[in-house]
Amino acid sequence: MSAETEAVKTVAGLMALAARTAPKAVGLDSITIEIVTGKDQEKIAEKMLHLAAETGMDFFSDQRRTGQSQ
Repeated sequence: MSAETEAVKTVAGLMALAARTAPKAVGLDSITIEIVTGKDQEKIAEKMLHLAAETGMDFFSDQRRTGQSQ
């Protein structure tokens, strides 16, 4: 595994930690955090594309970047 891949995994973990420890509405911790790669990442990108077409919400078009990221 390359140094870049390891660095990305480290940053993803730190981002997850930041999300977990950030203040929440009414103090309730109701978020789910997942770090995904590979096939799971591709499935999410496909679902985002489907939702973009279904709802007309352009922010779902971010699936292109989601599907292309490493």
